[in-house]
This record gives sequence, structure tokens and C-alpha cells, in this order.
Amino acid sequence: MKRFRTISGVPALILMIVILLPAAGMIGNMFLDNGNLNFSPLSKALVSIRQAGLLKNTVIIALATCLICITGAITLNLFIFRTAPKGGKVLANAMILPILIPPFVHALAWEEGFRLLSEFCAHRLEFQMPDIHSIWGVVLVLTISYFPIAFLILRTGLTSMDRTLEEAALQSSSQWKTIKSISIPLLMPNICAATTFIMAMTLLNFEVADILRVRIYPMEIFIQFSAFYDERGAIALAIPIVLICLAGIIAMHRYMGNRSYTSLGGHASTREPCFRISKCMTLSGWLVSFAYLIPALLYPVTLIFLSSGGLNAITETFAMACNDILYSLLIAMASTLLITGASIPIARFITRGGGILPLIMDYATLIPLGLPGIIIGIGAIRIFNRPCLDWFYGTWALLALSLTSAGFPIVMRITVAQMRTIPCEYEETAMLARPERFCTFRRILLPLMMPAIWVSLAAGFILSLTNLSTSLLTAPPGKSMLPVTIYNLMHYGVREKVFSLCAIMISISGIIALITWFAMGRSIRAASSSHHNILPAGNPSGIDTSKNDSAENKFSGDIQ
Repeated sequence: MKRFRTISGVPALILMIVILLPAAGMIGNMFLDNGNLNFSPLSKALVSIRQAGLLKNTVIIALATCLICITGAITLNLFIFRTAPKGGKVLANAMILPILIPPFVHALAWEEGFRLLSEFCAHRLEFQMPDIHSIWGVVLVLTISYFPIAFLILRTGLTSMDRTLEEAALQSSSQWKTIKSISIPLLMPNICAATTFIMAMTLLNFEVADILRVRIYPMEIFIQFSAFYDERGAIALAIPIVLICLAGIIAMHRYMGNRSYTSLGGHASTREPCFRISKCMTLSGWLVSFAYLIPALLYPVTLIFLSSGGLNAITETFAMACNDILYSLLIAMASTLLITGASIPIARFITRGGGILPLIMDYATLIPLGLPGIIIGIGAIRIFNRPCLDWFYGTWALLALSLTSAGFPIVMRITVAQMRTIPCEYEETAMLARPERFCTFRRILLPLMMPAIWVSLAAGFILSLTNLSTSLLTAPPGKSMLPVTIYNLMHYGVREKVFSLCAIMISISGIIALITWFAMGRSIRAASSSHHNILPAGNPSGIDTSKNDSAENKFSGDIQ
């Protein structure tokens, strides 16, 4: 198996280098000038007083968003997975649905809603509504947008936690003391992971602040490139915020260790309550849940549909923008296939390989998460804008590769989490029976990886379809992705067209999520049966698989 793992690491390393090329272009663009080292752009990384104020606003927005998201996610996860209310499984799935709506669409919906409400209050009630074009308006939209991510990561930690520790503590302590001394400390790695993810995404997001007309630090990076055409200046300005994000990501990943960021298991923890609460507390939990779902899901979907002019207007807009929609779908499909196809061999090498290289690759897969989408686009342009690469530059391939690099870290965490649930003895036994690598992959690894593959396909497709910042820079001339079309029409004030395109994009994401939900259910049941049928009766290979019993039982228990 050592030779097998070494061979499998070669394509994994090649794929890794290709995907990280746009990120590498950031460093090359800033420090290389006609093949010579040039460190003068670093002077622009020393922010001025005005930029320091913008950076302060950005950090305040990020901290406030993290605090609200983490507090709410802990509360709702404990309510759903430790008190086991009726309908808890449906509620847990509903909490994830707002992730289908991109942050910039949330911002458009809330800006339109506040505009209509302000007009109504000013003319009918003679009351002045608070202005959403403020820092706290940005915090509101980003909290609504990124809460599902915190909920998912904390759900993984809570459902994989050993409940017997809490049950034992309840024998001598109160429920609140058990939560404080047992549940929260065991959940702390996932809390840190959720905080880091949300902090990085909030610090690097400029679309929401741009729509709500709030000046923050990432806007300076975008203006430096789009208005002054200064690539090196834009990258230099990004250095402080990139260093903050990468330092947090590295510390978070080291703290998490081999723990999973996400889980594809079921909701076994919602069946039996661990904590007993009164009917009044149960009602409060449901009210808090609806207090999030109404503004995060019901309100934006309803307002977008009504503001679009109805079904006829959406149909007309679809016919008008049919070329852009079709082009967006094709690019998203290409990027999704690249992300998912590359994540499987890389995840296998990270989880199965030995030595320092798999560890380095594991950390390297998280690098694009700490880079603004604008910087990834600039890096891709810098790498491929060469005479010898004219066949690649300015085509759909550059856009697909840039979107692949931007969405790769999220998909990679899903694939690695599933790969770690598959004992390596399964592959070793298959290789002893039939030493053919492709056959082992097709008959053993692929069926067990299908749940993660379905989720990776859906996540990669939605991330690529709704990515605005990267596609804004790398789209070829004469072509436009759906988010870029929405962004351009927004500045012309064509509200009906904007909201019609938003409704179309959300509908596409919803259809993809629904298909994935059905396909993943079937693949999870098939993978569960495969775990019991892979090894022959009596274990004739002589391999001791007893140490994998707990992992297998946990996997099967999650499925049940």
C-alpha cells in the first residue's frame, strides 16, 4: 500500500498546484517585476488613517456577525439536538435553507424592503424608519447569510459528541451547569472553526457593503483595481486582511485536528431528549427559530417574487437573459466537475498518505478561503495573461478555473470528512483480493464516497453559480455570469429585472439542492449497507478490523 499511496499522491499534487495557481499569482504579481524581485508595493500595505478607519469598521462588522451567529447557533443546536422537540428534524433542515440565497441577494431584498417600509411610514404614519445603509445594516444581512454555516459546523460537533458524558453529569449537576461544564467545552473546537469561517467570509465580503453603500476595507481593494487599474496596489492593500484570515485559519485547523467540519449523517440525536425543558422554554425555542427563518427565508423569497412583477415578468426576463443563464449554468457545471474531481484524489492522499506532504496539502487546501475573490481573480489574470497562453486566457476556461479555486476549500472539507469515515482496511483487503487500483476505487471507495460526492457537486455548483467577486474580473469579453448581470442591472435601477434574475438564480439553486437531497438519501442507504458487506465473512484476509468497529457503528448509527 505504500507504493499505492505514493503513486496516488502524484496526481493529487498536480491537481493541487493547478487549483492554487490563481492564489500563487497573487504573490508573483506583487513581488515580481519583469522577472526581478520588487518589494516596493509593500509600502502600500501600510494603511493610511482613512484606511485604518475602514479596517476598524470591517473588524467591528466581522466581530458582531460572529458573536450573533455563534450565540444563535449554539442555542438552536442545543434546542434541536438535546431537547428533541417534535419536528426537530424538519427544523434542522430548514435552518440550512437560507444558504441557498447569496449574501448580495439578501442585501438587495433588505434594501428594497426598507425602502418600501420607509416610504409607507413617512407618508402614512409620519414616522422615520432607521436607515439600513449603515454598519448595523451590513451586520444584519451578513448574520442572516452566514448563520447556516455556523449552524452546520456546530451541529456536526454536537451530534458527534459522546452524550454519555452529559448524561453522567446530569446525575449530579443541573442542566445549565452540564451545558457550561461539559457541552460547551467539548463543542469548543467547532465553535472556533465556525468563528474562523464566518470571520474570514465577513472580512472578505465587499458586495453587501457596496449594495448598502457602506465603506469598508475590502471596497478599497476593489476600487484600487477597478478604478485605478493598479493590480499590485490592490494586492498590497489586501495583505493586512489576508494575514488576519490566514493566521486564524491555520490556528483553527491545527486546533480542530482530525475532527470533521461537517457530517453527512442523519439526525439520530433528535430522537431522545438529553435535557428536559418546560413547555414555555420549548415555545421560546420555536419562537427563536422562527425569528431567524422568517427574515432569512420567508421574507426575502416573498419580497423577491413580488418585486419581480410576478411569474409573467420572471418568464420574460428568463427569455431576455437566456444566453447569460445558460452560460452561467455551463460554467458552474464545469467548475463543479473540476472541484469534485480534484477533491477526491487529494482527500484520499491527505487521509491515507504518510509523511509531511499530506499535512502540507491539508493546510494548503484552505488557502483560498483566506483570499478575497477579487485577489483570486487578479492572480488568475496575472498567471495566464501571457502571449503563449492566449488560447486559455480570455476564455471560459479561465473563469472556470478561478471559480474552482474560490470554491475548493468548502468542498474539500466535505470530501475529507467523508473519506475519514472509511477505514483504509477496506481498500487493503480489496487490493489483496484483486490488486487493481481502478477496480478498488470503483467497487469500494466510490460507493462509500457517493454521499460526499453528491453534496460536493451541489455545493460546488451553487458556490460557482452565485460567486460575484471572482466572476466579475475573470469573465471573458462579451460574456457575463448571472451574478454579474444582476450587479450591472442594479446600478441602472432596473429593479424588476434585477429581482426576476434573483428569483431565477434562487430557483436553480433550490432545484439543485432538492435533487441532491433525494440522491444523497439513496447513496447514504447504499453506503450504509456497503459498510456491512464489503469484507467477506470470517475475514479471510486475516486483517484485524476490530479497531474500526466503533467508526462503523457510529456511521451506521448516524444513518439510522
